[in-house]
Amino acid sequence: MKCINVIVADADHDALMRNTKQLSDMGGIDVVASTMYGAEVIEKVFSSDVDVVVTDIVLRGIDGIGVLEAFRKMKRPAPKPLILTRMSTETVQEAAFARGASFFMAKPAAPGQLYERIKMLAGCGYSRGEETDADEACEIGKLLREAGVSPEMKGYMYLEEAVRLRMENGDRYKKLTETLYPAIAARFSTTAQSVERSIRTAILSAWKSGSIQRFYAEKKDGVIPDSKPTAGHMIEWLLNCVKEKSLIIN
Repeated sequence: MKCINVIVADADHDALMRNTKQLSDMGGIDVVASTMYGAEVIEKVFSSDVDVVVTDIVLRGIDGIGVLEAFRKMKRPAPKPLILTRMSTETVQEAAFARGASFFMAKPAAPGQLYERIKMLAGCGYSRGEETDADEACEIGKLLREAGVSPEMKGYMYLEEAVRLRMENGDRYKKLTETLYPAIAARFSTTAQSVERSIRTAILSAWKSGSIQRFYAEKKDGVIPDSKPTAGHMIEWLLNCVKEKSLIIN
């Protein structure tokens, strides 16, 4: 399998060295550059083949937002930007996604989770025939953000994984506590109880903010739920949204 060419960028030298070493030690990843400077990220991306850029918002010189803006000027496909930062406010997230960020993670990220996200963005590790689900994962993430589930919450990545598993395996993971949560827990090296709790917390937060109600109204012809959706209802609803989107595209 072709190595995934990755750039790691962070103004925090210790974090930069730690992430660079951890990723360099993982199979299938080639860290082609490690830098604290935004200009060096841009120069490397424009001059070589890079699949994924893992970057903090805080960089020396040109910041992460400036780096994303530079990518948009490329005449060839840009690498997938993964934002890894402590600056995980809603304003920063919106600015990053508006400029082309593919994924957003809050520091500190477990090495295994970071590795999985890089593989996902590069289209590796989630094969389905000759296709990958990278585009579908991006669509799921977009729906979650529109529904008010913040990427910095653990529930975000667990919900995303839940929908992906349901899409790929049909009814195999329809039973949440018996099959779905344990499968997600195994993927992220945690417990099924932690997965369930994180998903419930994420849904509750989005419900309290009114985001789920607004999103349901937009997606379901003005029909607003009377009460907070259960995890099962939320997963099935997201699954149907992605399927409908896929049918329209195809």
